[in-house]
Amino acid sequence: MRKSLCWLLLVLTGGIATARAEEGPSKTARRVAARRVMALVDRVMQHHVAPPTRQQLVYEAARAAYAQRKAEPPGDLSVRVSGLSSSVEFETFLTGVWDELQVHEVSGTFVTRTLRSLAELPSVGGRLVAAPDEKLERQLAANRYVGVGIALSLKGKVPVMHQVFEGGPVHRAGAQDGDAIIEVDGVATNGKSLSDIVKLLRGPSGSKVELLLSRGQDSRAYEVTRGVVRIPSVKHTIDESSGVPIAHVTLAGIKTSTPQELQKIDELVQRGAVKAVVLDWRHRADFNLHHGILLADALLDGSEIGSVQTRRDRRSHEARRDCLFRDTPLVVLVNAGTGGTLEWITAALQDSKRAKIIGLPTSGTGIVSSSLAIPETGQVLVLPTGRLHGTNGRSLLATGVVATSLLPRVDSRPPRRVVSQGTSFGRDTAPKRLEESRLEQPDGKSTPANRESPRNSYKQHSKDPQLAEAIATLHALVNKKSKSDNANPKP
Repeated sequence: MRKSLCWLLLVLTGGIATARAEEGPSKTARRVAARRVMALVDRVMQHHVAPPTRQQLVYEAARAAYAQRKAEPPGDLSVRVSGLSSSVEFETFLTGVWDELQVHEVSGTFVTRTLRSLAELPSVGGRLVAAPDEKLERQLAANRYVGVGIALSLKGKVPVMHQVFEGGPVHRAGAQDGDAIIEVDGVATNGKSLSDIVKLLRGPSGSKVELLLSRGQDSRAYEVTRGVVRIPSVKHTIDESSGVPIAHVTLAGIKTSTPQELQKIDELVQRGAVKAVVLDWRHRADFNLHHGILLADALLDGSEIGSVQTRRDRRSHEARRDCLFRDTPLVVLVNAGTGGTLEWITAALQDSKRAKIIGLPTSGTGIVSSSLAIPETGQVLVLPTGRLHGTNGRSLLATGVVATSLLPRVDSRPPRRVVSQGTSFGRDTAPKRLEESRLEQPDGKSTPANRESPRNSYKQHSKDPQLAEAIATLHALVNKKSKSDNANPKP
């Protein structure tokens, strides 16, 4: 009897120990996951220009967990959260919620979905980006993208280089637009997704990749050394339909190289090949403060740019006394897709009477954002960290900039508001820049950009009355300036 009892106790003890052993790692994993969620909450509280409360964020994290499990949150959830204050209490609460939902395996996907739901809350207005993608964004913004220099699309099940960027590694190797990629480092590409092919193509600067390409009936192997790919952010055409050479300048986005690219157009102005400039910022938004200041400094002649309100302070910014297109008539085209620092610069150009503004009211996304790494998650939080104010102190958030000449929307695309309706902070929903959406990434069938035709007669202004109004306005300003110069010749 005693022997049987001992065996029974041994079995029970072993079972309890096994249960604890199984519960231990699972409990630890939930606590680690809770700390990662709280790390994002801390980033929001420390850096967001106007953050919600910590209780609100934890409440939304709990709701996200219930949503992932397709369960209805309890009615007293908000009451339970409102009584919490310390980090330990918040972490314990989250692990308790996951216990209730029987989330025994807190996977990386579960945590990432929770983090993303918090980042995209209307009161936060941020976005969650995988660390490698955020690194790519920074490289593109600095015009220091490392790759092979192609834009991809699928033709059937075969990846095709629909654009080879001039001066890039693949271009230097001799490949051309339309070449199909058969193999990457000996791995067949037929039937693979574009994202998988992109992973095969990417690598550090200086590393080599073997490409087997086909052109018509011929195939050829290329050894390509990955390196920095320079992609222009500015393109221009010259319109002479009014009898006056006017540069129509469009942006693919603001980069650190944008002022230098604009300087090439300014050289045309200095030579007399261009008499006026249209800066077309329709459907363009940028939220990088550094880039905005660089561009504003290039266009404004020593005048005030505006100020930025962060969580800690408010700082004013002023342009240096040197600018591009000096004494040259300027028009800026804007619409509801113009946002961020571009509408900040537009307001400064308008207030200083440096340019005429034509089009529709801008989006009212007067914010700048910063990228903040979330520890141990491989994710980066892009967060609104500053509000932009015009030279008169007026916040551009929600109000935007009203054009000098208001013209109706004329393009076939639906109006793109950069701010989602009902949100406090906006995210860039304007069309993605070419480099972000296509560069060695899955691509649509749109026409490759950044290919300049140096002169264009613009015979179809009727399809773009905003541009037609800009051309007519600049033509009148150039004639007025010419008459003034003739009446008052320089000694």
